[in-house]
Amino acid sequence: MSQTKDWIYVENSSDIFRKTEFYELKWNIDNTFVRAASFAGPIAITRDLNKPDVRPFISIYSQSGYSIKTFQLEDKSQIIGIGWTSMEDLIVILENGEIQIRSMFGQLKNLFNVIKDSKAVDYRIFNTVNTYSGTFTTGCVILTAKNKFVLVKDVYDPKLQQFPEIPGSVELDSWCIISTDKKCFILASRGNDIYQIVYGGTPQILKINLGVQFNAIKKMCPSFSHDLIALNVDTGFLIMCNSDMNRIVFKYQADTTDPVVDVAWISNRAILAQWDNLYLIPLEGDDIRNHFEIYFSPPCYLVQELDGVRILTSNSNEFIQVVPKPLRDIFEIAALDSSSALYESSIAFYENKNQKAEEYIRSIKEKGALEEAISNCIQAAPHEFDSKYQVELLRAALFGRYFDDYANASSYVKMCQTIRVLNAIRHSQIGLPLTFVQFEALTPNVIINRLITRRHFALAIEISKYLNMTDEEGIVKILSNWALYKVGQTDVEDDRIAVMIKSKLGDTPGISYAEIARCAIGVGRPGLAIKLLEYETKASEQVPLYIEIDIPELALKKAMESGDSDLIYMVLFWYQNKFNNLSDFMKDISKKYPIAFNLMLQYYREKNLTDQGSNELGNILNQENLITEQVCSIIRVALKQDRPDQKLQMFDEAKRLFANKEVFNTGLLNDEIKLLKFQINLEKVYRKSFDGKSLYETIGELIKLNLLDEAEKIRKEFKIADSSDGWWHLKVKNLCRGNLWDELEKFSKSKKSPIGYEPFVTYCMEMNNVQEAKKYFPKVSPDNRFKCLIKMKCLTDALDIAYQNKDIQQINLVIGKCDSMLQKVLIDKAKMLRTELIQKLNS
Repeated sequence: MSQTKDWIYVENSSDIFRKTEFYELKWNIDNTFVRAASFAGPIAITRDLNKPDVRPFISIYSQSGYSIKTFQLEDKSQIIGIGWTSMEDLIVILENGEIQIRSMFGQLKNLFNVIKDSKAVDYRIFNTVNTYSGTFTTGCVILTAKNKFVLVKDVYDPKLQQFPEIPGSVELDSWCIISTDKKCFILASRGNDIYQIVYGGTPQILKINLGVQFNAIKKMCPSFSHDLIALNVDTGFLIMCNSDMNRIVFKYQADTTDPVVDVAWISNRAILAQWDNLYLIPLEGDDIRNHFEIYFSPPCYLVQELDGVRILTSNSNEFIQVVPKPLRDIFEIAALDSSSALYESSIAFYENKNQKAEEYIRSIKEKGALEEAISNCIQAAPHEFDSKYQVELLRAALFGRYFDDYANASSYVKMCQTIRVLNAIRHSQIGLPLTFVQFEALTPNVIINRLITRRHFALAIEISKYLNMTDEEGIVKILSNWALYKVGQTDVEDDRIAVMIKSKLGDTPGISYAEIARCAIGVGRPGLAIKLLEYETKASEQVPLYIEIDIPELALKKAMESGDSDLIYMVLFWYQNKFNNLSDFMKDISKKYPIAFNLMLQYYREKNLTDQGSNELGNILNQENLITEQVCSIIRVALKQDRPDQKLQMFDEAKRLFANKEVFNTGLLNDEIKLLKFQINLEKVYRKSFDGKSLYETIGELIKLNLLDEAEKIRKEFKIADSSDGWWHLKVKNLCRGNLWDELEKFSKSKKSPIGYEPFVTYCMEMNNVQEAKKYFPKVSPDNRFKCLIKMKCLTDALDIAYQNKDIQQINLVIGKCDSMLQKVLIDKAKMLRTELIQKLNS
């Protein structure tokens, strides 16, 4: 089959490999240093690092060779290396120890220094995969001129880890880092010694037997997952072992003792080694010289991928991988798999109109393998790069479904979608030649992010819609990033960009114009930010940005329109800081923003209640001629004073403020001052505190203390009528509470009680004095006698009155008040009388 023309068969290997050319390149990479990101990421090219340049240029290309950006570094320091993060940001490492993180368009995103007293001489950039989430974290290790290693495990959160120094001053032969989510250490070799260096520990010499003679290890290369490592020794051997260096996987002997130029792993199944040519070395068999030689025109760069190796040369971008099992089952010569028969059956039917198609199908159904064959054709299609064979494989699966009554179409539809997306992003103008394995590892969400990063916004939108992605992961994210990109176009006028963004984004749910405006502020375009904020519907997002660009009028206007008091106060406190003093600030807002003025006034009112030493409220009220409010404020503070003389002083001040003012009734204030003077005098005479007590509380306290003349004096002073209900209640209650029973009896006989005599009984019983209560019971009106007897706990008499009143509810109340153990006779009597009453009422 012509489909297998690029397949590579290596002798004594159970695996079959294939080399696919993705793009034909036309660029010159002679005398250059090239680094490409994994997962078909961008390619960075700079001049040969062995030929120093004052301010080197760095060129960024897509995998298809399209130029993305060429820029020159601002720093004159010597570059020792470049590389890429898992998020496709460029890492530039300088000799002075500075590490720069740049976008693929050259914009500086972050920089930090990892060396203080030395210089960088070598580096390694590595990715650590999180086993649970499948995400990658990019780190970097720097080797200094003093043979010290400095590790940054995450370049986006740079925390330095200084590894212990390796003994000796002789230069290391080779080294690498092994990093997984469970372990992280450095392997370094000098002569026959291999050191394992762990952060916080001391370098340990590993005692291992590699099974060959050697004087130095010239190169170390870990696999993509860092679980295996390849060692090239000076005697021409390539030794593959696990990263813990305790198990040899395979040994290969080259025809030369020259150091290997580069080594890359093919899915932990083979090694691609570069000497004069490329040597594909499967990790199986007994032949230590077994390989397949691949010829190329130098220069050549190997890029290790999740499931293979990318080969970049001056004229091509190729990819070598193990042939995926579904493809091998179908297309391998003399394949016996049922999926191969289904594929042949489809070809026979659609292209050759051959009757054998029916025979193929019948044989597959007889084996009960039709469903498996359909599934295998579906699984094989995305592994194929040629659209012709993709169509044929999917068509074969569809053909098989015609004969399978239980076939599920969902996997077929999903795979068709995936293949269309893969073909779209592999187009040379996009330059993302991902394999199906890489696509699944990244997920569609990451694919969208990478298209956004490359500014392929239209394609990103189409893919997100096609895959039915959520708005948050799709359209909202894409349009927001498109708007941010437009904001960065400083050569376009603010008005034009604002109109473009509004017309494109409209009122799309989830879009934040405030975030776009914040970006405009960040690039020094406050005018554009103001225009964009006009489209923002959330005042809580608008106002902070108006504050940031120092526009108090708009900030306060939007805050006031929102009705959010917290937001208004935030603006007001910020605006207040612009004034030298509080008076100027309050005067300004009282004229321009009356509602805001009232809010600030309320704030200082509340503050005045807790901070009595502050005179801010008084100054504001005085400035605004708010006399009534000022007096009320003084009175509130006065009432909270502990010392009566302080209160009196404040009351006098309040009275002074109201002099010649007809807008306020000063009677209440005068009464309060009069009462306070009485209280101060009483405290001096009787050594009893009356602080904080009201008029009635003061009189009541005097009555309880048997200071009846003083109480009478205050009554007359404040013109409380001696016949008023309030006065009688006050005196009776406090005579009882003071146990002044003789005075109570005398008072009851002084004149007829305007409040009756039930309160006498009530207040006596509050003090549990039944004897005194009984004195006043005969004078209680008949309607209130039952209540008084209940209060006096005279339940037998209460029962008689209830029966006389023919009131069943009153009888029930008596029963409820009885003690069920001690008053059983009374309860029985009450129940009997209740029954008798009920019978009479029903007769």
